[in-house]
Amino acid sequence: MDDYKNSFTGGLTYRIQKKIKNNDITKSRETKPEKGGEEIQEICQCCGYEINRVSINLMVNIQELGFLGPGFPLFYNYIRYCVLMLFFLFLIQGIPNIVFNNQGHFCYDTPEEENHNQKFKAPCSFNFIVVFSLANLLDTPEMLNNGLYFSIGAMLIQIILGIVFRKNQRQLENVINDQNLTPSDFTIMVSNIPPQLENPEQALTNLFNNNETFKHKVEVAKIVLVYDIKEIQNLEQQIQVKIKEKQKILNYNFDLKNQTILLINNQIHELEHQLQEKELQIQKQRHKFKGIAFISFKTNIQKELVLKHNKLDQIKRFQNYFQGGRSQQYSSSIYFYDRHLYIEQAPEPNDIDWEYIHCSTIEKIKARIISLMYLLMLTTLTFTVIASISYYQSLMIEHAYEESLENNQSLDNNPQIDKVVGLSYFISMIIVLFNKFIVPVIVHHIIEYEKWSNKTKQNASFATKLTLVLFTNTALITFSVEIILFHNYYGIGGGMIYSEFWVFVLNAFVPPLAWIIDPWSIIKNFKRNQELKKDNKSMLTQKEANMQYFFIYIFQNLQSLMEFPDYSMGKRYADIMKTMWFTFFYSPVIPMGTLWSIIGVTLYYYTDKYNLIYRRTVKENIGKQLTIDMIELLEYCLVFHTVFFLKKKIIIQFILQFGNFFFKKQLFDDLDTKSIIFFSVSIIICFLPKELINEKLFPIKEVEQENQYFDYNLLFDTDYDRENPVLRKQALKAYYSDRNALNNKI
Repeated sequence: MDDYKNSFTGGLTYRIQKKIKNNDITKSRETKPEKGGEEIQEICQCCGYEINRVSINLMVNIQELGFLGPGFPLFYNYIRYCVLMLFFLFLIQGIPNIVFNNQGHFCYDTPEEENHNQKFKAPCSFNFIVVFSLANLLDTPEMLNNGLYFSIGAMLIQIILGIVFRKNQRQLENVINDQNLTPSDFTIMVSNIPPQLENPEQALTNLFNNNETFKHKVEVAKIVLVYDIKEIQNLEQQIQVKIKEKQKILNYNFDLKNQTILLINNQIHELEHQLQEKELQIQKQRHKFKGIAFISFKTNIQKELVLKHNKLDQIKRFQNYFQGGRSQQYSSSIYFYDRHLYIEQAPEPNDIDWEYIHCSTIEKIKARIISLMYLLMLTTLTFTVIASISYYQSLMIEHAYEESLENNQSLDNNPQIDKVVGLSYFISMIIVLFNKFIVPVIVHHIIEYEKWSNKTKQNASFATKLTLVLFTNTALITFSVEIILFHNYYGIGGGMIYSEFWVFVLNAFVPPLAWIIDPWSIIKNFKRNQELKKDNKSMLTQKEANMQYFFIYIFQNLQSLMEFPDYSMGKRYADIMKTMWFTFFYSPVIPMGTLWSIIGVTLYYYTDKYNLIYRRTVKENIGKQLTIDMIELLEYCLVFHTVFFLKKKIIIQFILQFGNFFFKKQLFDDLDTKSIIFFSVSIIICFLPKELINEKLFPIKEVEQENQYFDYNLLFDTDYDRENPVLRKQALKAYYSDRNALNNKI
């Protein structure tokens, strides 16, 4: 171990400066596929990724992004589908409604005096926004049914598109998996393993190798156990605190022989020694094993065979939880000691969140309840602040109108109107900028503490909760204040229609513009340049770094500094989902908004793809489940398009009834059977098991080509032992040695 330690840390300054000069650290994690072929490429010693890769461009086929995992091709295909949804919505419902709305005369001919009643607080002044909106039909409500028919037609097309899209996503995922072999192709995740096993690895190897229920022999290639790593995390945090303390002192006075610095060095050395000992001890302590293992088999066919004969029964799993996982044998799946093992497809190694996978179910439930409380507080706070601004704007509108009536003055000559219009622009801009730059950061910090076992689930939770907060800020605040409190649909110098139209426009351009400017990369570049200007005084290049963990910490800092910003897929899904919900919610009233959303989502596709390829580092291999969850959310667009809002005097009853329904009720005080049926059908569709139905209707035949684990394990970017915090250092050392040996043979 000492020899490895010395070789690993020797020549630190030279190695780091060489890596900075050659940009090797950035290269190893760029969004580029590996070169492939028979030649063994150079790998990064600290992460095990190949350094020299093949360049790709913006117009690359999304299938070729499969080397990042199926999540990325599926995401960009998802955006394409969203554009297609919006296109058909605009073609079938948007354009006809624009034509019919333009035939109304409410925003041309209605005198101001006739509109000042409880229902209409203000006249509908003519402008290009309201004249193409539903408000222009207030004097001809009989024309509303035409819009309803167009909406029904658009929704039928959306249902058909949804069926085709699910099939297309499944086919794409199958193609990606065939083109890219990964560790998960050979691996299962086994949980509910008895905790009292003396030697879990040997016991599990014997269990699977000698099991006769599989009909064909299976052979275990590798087993990686999951341990309780709280003590390791605690020691690592202590080391990082000491290193930051040292860095702070050196930034003020760069004297490496300072007694305080020498004392901190000794403390770091002692903590690092404790960490090494703890990593070895944990592997020998039975109580540290958390009953979860990743088992890789010698062939992918063997893995599929094991999964086929061990279907997971979630209901039984829930029941067994209250008995500590113990149960009587109730199926032909593997029964071990006093319990059934829970066997499922393993996520990718870098999809697993090793920090939380060992946490108990109770810990996770508590964390998610606390997270939900924080999220509700955030939503309430943002809703209150933005609603207060909107409320103030609506009061100004009402006062301006009353003042004009009292003075027998034209609204155009009232100076208050200019203030109201300016405030309307301000509110729209604040909503969009706040949603883009502030809300995602806060929600991300909240979601980090939900203790999900893998990044796919964490991203799904992040995308879902962020979508709800963004949709609340974007759609429901104006909806609540302008319509429920003030009945201000079209407004003087503002109102719901006017304000939300500008949200459509800003939402189309601000997110793509943010990706083009990319302030996250600008900040990263600034920090990098500031650190590199320190030269030999930088903590990244000092010669006295002679401790293994300190060396690794420096490399981690260097990686973080030299790499591009991390890519967060959950945030991207939320951006798209918020736009889709917002568009379908308001399209019955503002059909022109759909066109702006088409432009916005299209721009988002290209700017985000550009950033992924040229400006981002991908560290997570996101699975297909994320896109399945997001498709489920997307199909709630059907409900939002048929939205209905019930109100009884002061009590607001918000019962998931929402678009055509709501706006027809509010603008015309009229409900008919067609609207009720339309809404009911959309609710039923949302709760159908559509993914299961799609799998039954369109089965996809997978080509079963046998591949050997040991033919590919040295070519994998990562593996379960290389990601496991307890085994990582040993595994990277062995991997680096095996790669060099293979390279020498070639």
